[in-house]
Amino acid sequence: MPYLQDKNNMFNRPRNPNKNIWIAGGVFLIIVFFLARGPIFRALSWTSSSLSAPVMHQEAAVGNSGFLTLLFGSKESLLTENTALKAENETLKEKQIVSDALTLENTQLKALLSRSVSKSVILGAVLQKPNRSLYDTLIVDVGSNAGVVVGKKVFTEGDILIGEVAEVDPLSSKIKLYSTPGEKLQVEIGDKKIVGEAEGLGAGNFALTLPRDIVVPKGSLVVVPGLSITPIATVEDTLSDPRDPFQKVLMKSPVNIFELHFIEIEK
Repeated sequence: MPYLQDKNNMFNRPRNPNKNIWIAGGVFLIIVFFLARGPIFRALSWTSSSLSAPVMHQEAAVGNSGFLTLLFGSKESLLTENTALKAENETLKEKQIVSDALTLENTQLKALLSRSVSKSVILGAVLQKPNRSLYDTLIVDVGSNAGVVVGKKVFTEGDILIGEVAEVDPLSSKIKLYSTPGEKLQVEIGDKKIVGEAEGLGAGNFALTLPRDIVVPKGSLVVVPGLSITPIATVEDTLSDPRDPFQKVLMKSPVNIFELHFIEIEK
């Protein structure tokens, strides 16, 4: 029968040479791809890293810049806050000093007023003390308009005599202290009322010369003779020399004239 083919002819048919070439070429390409895959990937990786490096560096720089800005900004903020706290502390200290000074002056005023009830005086505030005015003088804020008269005695702390009015203006007066160097004043010392002439040495200090055989105890009160007891100083020490028949008695005002705030002038 013509349509029947011999099976042996099927296996003996010539092969297609082109097909074999394509197969061989494909295998070759696969082998080349696998062999070259490592270098290609490394090249691609290097290219990617090179391209992304500037971006990463820029991001790092931005991050560092932000950190530095935050760091220095925090330090500057702390310094500003610290300066503000110091200024506030100084203000509080100044307010406390003013408050303490006002409290002290109020206490002194109350003491002066309570001690001055029994006598007629003019109360004045000290404007200039000996360390700013002429030596051993005071400038006070009351004058002729308030009834101040030259020669009137000046007291402090109610009854301690410190000087007298030397000059008067309508609104102020100059007080000459009895401790002015060279100024002399008759006084009595102690319970025995030892009489002598005290001479001013300056800054509230006095000296008096007495016979060496007169005993003058330290701490004795020194007063100005009169109907009332008017203290002016206390005995601090005595100086004597066996060869000298006289002794020197050193006295000091019981008040610190450099810390006077208020005085009283007799009317």
